[in-house]
Amino acid sequence: MNCRKLEGKNIGFFGGAFSPIHKGHIEIVEKVISLNLVNNIIIVPSSDYYEKADLSPSKIRVSLLKKAFKNVPKAIISLIDVSKNYFPTSMETAEELKKTHLNHNQNLIWIMGGDRLHWIINNLNLEEILEKYPIIVFERYAYNQSYFKNVIKSKKLKKITFLPPVSNLSSAQIRKKS
Repeated sequence: MNCRKLEGKNIGFFGGAFSPIHKGHIEIVEKVISLNLVNNIIIVPSSDYYEKADLSPSKIRVSLLKKAFKNVPKAIISLIDVSKNYFPTSMETAEELKKTHLNHNQNLIWIMGGDRLHWIINNLNLEEILEKYPIIVFERYAYNQSYFKNVIKSKKLKKITFLPPVSNLSSAQIRKKS
């Protein structure tokens, strides 16, 4: 993806390993677009330097993402992370996307599953993220809105939009079956 500015007020940022991409990923993208929660969504596969068991090479993951979203014009596959020779943080990626693809009057909205939000709470500074970005979370397993209301003691909780799960499938489950 080149550094063109995107149209619309709300631009989604959906990052992940996508190793492999599955029905749940596709349904998340289609859902946020169909609900008009974003005007465009930038899908960012992680770099090959992400330390994840059984991570497929980025060339394969990017190819599969392009095939999966070829008929979804509002879904843009970004090579912003796969082009790096290190594993950038999600915040680094968000800041770079904001600089290269958004105008000052546009919002970058993080999109993720509940399991990812749980990971962020335990490993990153959620307050810092919510200071800059709203988040759309698709509930997964026990990681639902009720769970997060008990875990997140922040006034910024209102910056998180919770949506019902689209699929309980996960890439980890698929890799285990292979």
